[in-house]
Amino acid sequence: MIIQKDINIFECEAQGIIHQANCQNTMGSGIARLIRGKYPEAYEVDYETSVGDINKLGYFSWVKTHDGKYVYNCYSQFRYGRDKRYTNYEAIYTGLERIKQHATEQNLISLSLPHGMGCVQAGGDWRVVRAIIEVIFGNAGIDLYICKYEP
Repeated sequence: MIIQKDINIFECEAQGIIHQANCQNTMGSGIARLIRGKYPEAYEVDYETSVGDINKLGYFSWVKTHDGKYVYNCYSQFRYGRDKRYTNYEAIYTGLERIKQHATEQNLISLSLPHGMGCVQAGGDWRVVRAIIEVIFGNAGIDLYICKYEP
């Protein structure tokens, strides 16, 4: 079930957080920067991946944090900037599909992601991203909370 909530993603009761990450290992702006601040271990697992590796697109890194929450860095953006669309829709689809599989294997029953994931900073179209989310999580048996995010 997909549930939209007007709540800070860090206050959501979900067992895990998904966010879009770029392949440059920065986590330097938007929700990624906030996640890096609250969960430095999420940045550490991102930093352990190869910097600038285009083959990360469609994959993810993950960590179980100090407070027991899972954080998924979904690699669906190769570079970063605000001058064009950096969000790769195919990588979002594949990455979320893989995250769903991992979460199921971990017996997670709830995940969250920020409203506008891949759109606020990276130029994606929320209608497209939301449609991808619907396809993957619509009948997944995992409650997915889409949390309004105000940086």
